Amino acid sequence: MLTFRGERFFVFSHAAHFSDTTSGAGKRPRLVVLGGGLAGLAAAREALLKHPGCDVLVLEREAQVGGMAVSVRFGDCVSDLGPHRIYSAIPEMRQWFQDTVGDGLYTVRRQSRMYVRGRYLQYPPSVGQMVSAFGVPNMAKFGTGYAWAKARSLAGMIDTSSFGGVMERSFGRPLCEAMVFPYMRKTWKIEPDKISAEAARIRATMGGVGKMLWRMVHPQQRAGEESTLKSFHYVRGGIGNLAIKLREDVERLGGRVICRADVRRVTLENGRGVWGEDRNAESEIWF
Repeated sequence: MLTFRGERFFVFSHAAHFSDTTSGAGKRPRLVVLGGGLAGLAAAREALLKHPGCDVLVLEREAQVGGMAVSVRFGDCVSDLGPHRIYSAIPEMRQWFQDTVGDGLYTVRRQSRMYVRGRYLQYPPSVGQMVSAFGVPNMAKFGTGYAWAKARSLAGMIDTSSFGGVMERSFGRPLCEAMVFPYMRKTWKIEPDKISAEAARIRATMGGVGKMLWRMVHPQQRAGEESTLKSFHYVRGGIGNLAIKLREDVERLGGRVICRADVRRVTLENGRGVWGEDRNAESEIWF
């Protein structure tokens, strides 16, 4: 149970418990969400959509909702402080963004470059750029490395439980060491063989040497075909507008969002309850 500014709320960690509270005559289930970031706001909206009439309260420490997903304005320019482009490999998530933002979601063609051997290459690079950057001998080395990786993979000699193993099986070790692994070491600060294989399945979009060569030879996409390598979605006016839209939805559905509510202490009690304090209201919070 949570008491905030004289009002009591019940919080459950399991959806079935939350649903069961609707059975009491004249009683409304009451839910509090700590944190008004995208996840917290989305959870609050989902609760209101699935349980119409429930009492939902979102408490956010900062002066505005959004968490890391906020936008700031400098004159006529808007800058996103956290995430800014939107893409998901999960179709349901892509549809969720489209349904939430609507016309405010637009597509921008990706313009990425790779810095390789003292020069910038487009991403993905063309065959001509690869030959120019690495030379024919290295291209031949990449080809034999890929063939060797396929043979080792068929013999079960490549451990595909890591990012490094999955990428080696897909591209061969020489090409990975030339283009893939240096980037991963720089970005994640650990060896590719210590990164989860799930990261390769989610983040690596070329699919292997065959698909990579196909995209090199056929750089233009067919109309209507979207690729993670070609385009991303952006929220018009900045990512902060997504948080604002979610807040509007929560309030339109009957929920409440309170900013500058700083819950500073959280403690488990009997496996279910936690409690803290709101710095401004100086109210004890039980839930």
